Amino acid sequence: MNNSCLITGGPTGIGRATALAFAKEGASLLFPLGGRRRPKVALEIAKNGAEAELTSRAFTPRRRRGKLDDKSVERFGSLDVAVKNAG
Repeated sequence: MNNSCLITGGPTGIGRATALAFAKEGASLLFPLGGRRRPKVALEIAKNGAEAELTSRAFTPRRRRGKLDDKSVERFGSLDVAVKNAG
C-alpha cells in the first residue's frame, strides 16, 4: 500500500489501532496527537516501517478545519484516506 492517511483521534483507542493497522500495510501517515503517550505511539508506528508525520496538536474542528488535509497533501503529495475519529 502506498496510500497516505490522515488519522485523528489521539494516541489511544480507535485512533491508535487504526494508525498501527495502516502502518503495518505500509501507508504514509499524518497522525496528530499529543500528551505523554506520543513517544510510545511514534515508536510503534516506526517499528512497522511506516513513514509518519506526527503533529503535536490535536484536531480542533473550528480552528483547523481542512488544515490537516492540506498538510497531508503537502507532505505526501496526496490524501487517500481520512479517518477523522476525533471526539
